[in-house]
Amino acid sequence: KFIVLSGIEYFPTWIPRKIKMVIRDIRHLIKIYMYIKRVNTDLLYCDGANIVLAYCLKKMFPNIPVLIRLLGICSYLRKLPKSRRWVDVIYKNAFAGNFDCVIGTQDGTGTEYFILKLMNKNIPTHILLNGTKKENNISLNEKDLLKINLKSIEKTKTILFVGRLEEDKGIRIFINSALDVCREIQQGIRFIVVG
Repeated sequence: KFIVLSGIEYFPTWIPRKIKMVIRDIRHLIKIYMYIKRVNTDLLYCDGANIVLAYCLKKMFPNIPVLIRLLGICSYLRKLPKSRRWVDVIYKNAFAGNFDCVIGTQDGTGTEYFILKLMNKNIPTHILLNGTKKENNISLNEKDLLKINLKSIEKTKTILFVGRLEEDKGIRIFINSALDVCREIQQGIRFIVVG
């Protein structure tokens, strides 16, 4: 099931772009919160671009495991460790959140350094060369991580992906891993993509 949330184009053009971005994120948080309350979610999978959203959702739903996916570290994120701007402090605090797992890419962008400097040291971390360990184009580590608490299914488990629906944000990797898990488990699991 795919749920598409509007970007900043949803809001009137007279609102400044940065204000629209904040309003968009608050709107997305409310919509995702309401969705999680309505649909029992067993795992929340978020990309690094939605780290503040992931942090808030982890605070709201502490019993739902949250997996963070970092596909490369952009120039903005590389500046975070030394920045003191208030918006950057919000992001730094979010990255230091008490998530359940982090998957990062070893792609030359400094993911390992970023995780060492900003992420909670107690979080299990998996660094994959170029984001995948390929066997039939499926990320084995990610597939295994998606099986968190899924081996003994007594009821339907729901895994919610929150992220931009763009190839460079890992949606294809997530879908391929989800399909592989569905092939192995065959029942009692559903994947929902929100982006």
